[in-house]
Amino acid sequence: MKTKLSLCGLACLLAACSNSPSGSELASSMTSELQKSCEYASVDSAQITNTFFPNSDNKNIANVKFTATVKVKIEGKLAQDLQKFRTASALFSEYEKEMVELDRSYKEQIDAVDAVRKAAQDKYLALEDERGYLIGDRQKHSAEVRELYSQKEALGKEWLSASNGVFDKYTDRAANLLYATSSGKVRTYAQPSKPEIPLACFGYRDPRKPLGILYRAVMDGKGSSDDYYAGVETSIEGERQMIKTDNGWMVAGNL
Repeated sequence: MKTKLSLCGLACLLAACSNSPSGSELASSMTSELQKSCEYASVDSAQITNTFFPNSDNKNIANVKFTATVKVKIEGKLAQDLQKFRTASALFSEYEKEMVELDRSYKEQIDAVDAVRKAAQDKYLALEDERGYLIGDRQKHSAEVRELYSQKEALGKEWLSASNGVFDKYTDRAANLLYATSSGKVRTYAQPSKPEIPLACFGYRDPRKPLGILYRAVMDGKGSSDDYYAGVETSIEGERQMIKTDNGWMVAGNL
């Protein structure tokens, strides 16, 4: 008889336990709520440390204290976009290096022509008589100036051809990686833009919310938003109300 009573008591105890929220239900429900804002977020390793029913007559509403791990790992298309960005950035760096060298050489040549022009101009203006009238050979000076401007024009054409030549050099490799644009007759590649992580994945910086706590942990650890691609996580603790539904226990309200 004692054995039967003991087994009955155990059965009742197990039944009572099954009517309380579980850590897995808490983690699943929190994950569903977080993913409404950040599809890359998840909660696991949730453990309920205390359960309290605020209304003894209603066992469908419970307050739980818990510890858990909140994570964000960027996956899918956004992660693929980052890999594409990195490849595009490396390619653009090669292209930009060639263009910087080309522009440097062009500027040096233009500056040299301008220096000759200025020297010729200063020499011409320095030739004055006692009354302050210019006495230099005006026609010769004008011809010199025209020749110098012709040199600059020729250098500009050479630079334009060389710039477009560098552009053409990267055409095949830049396909689907770099955005091509133009300014006048010059074709160039634009620097690729880094894909942005949705702001909602940062919480946003609200230390009262799981994603805000995670963001702060990443920053305090001297990390950056780039770490979200590799995956970031931190431990959290708190107290939430849960409601029993036909689909199990769910977290009440928004996270």
